[in-house]
Amino acid sequence: MGEWMPCALRYSCLRVFILGIVLHLSLAGPVYSASNDSREWEVCLAISAKKVGVPATLLHSIVDVESNGHPWTFGFRKENGQWASRYLDDRQTAEKFLRYLWKAQLYFDAGLAQISSQNLERFWRTKGISPLDALEPCTNLQLAAIVLGEQIKKHGYTWGAIAGYNGSVKYIPRVWKALCQRQPMAGCPRG
Repeated sequence: MGEWMPCALRYSCLRVFILGIVLHLSLAGPVYSASNDSREWEVCLAISAKKVGVPATLLHSIVDVESNGHPWTFGFRKENGQWASRYLDDRQTAEKFLRYLWKAQLYFDAGLAQISSQNLERFWRTKGISPLDALEPCTNLQLAAIVLGEQIKKHGYTWGAIAGYNGSVKYIPRVWKALCQRQPMAGCPRG
């Protein structure tokens, strides 16, 4: 991350950026898409974010990047080591695919916010939440809010927390772009 980046992309500026989003949302309220019935999970996202204390716009931007709002999305490492994605048509097919990935012990991410198989195993052990439950949008978003909250607690309101959610600093510009599309603000790229 070099000096050429706008302030909002540097770690030191994220706290001000996030606080601005929180202030804006507290004044504007949540945004719902009445024209898209498949986005009913947005209510769960707002509730989960508030309960954990993470910015809802940030969590929503993560969902935009991770699955584009598709509840039965998988990212997974194939047996040959290549990364692949699948967008399945229904919950039943998604459950079968998750069982396959789990049994084959392949690394994968599942659902709206792409909860990693490592986190799914941890939540199963510590909270009794079955990995199959992560395919339910509200449960997936609750788990995502917890993971994001843990990363913010560990790294503070920095881009390090966002990278920690995904495991890669290459993830940061994608979330920044999604944030800017969802909530235009100072420092966002034009066009």
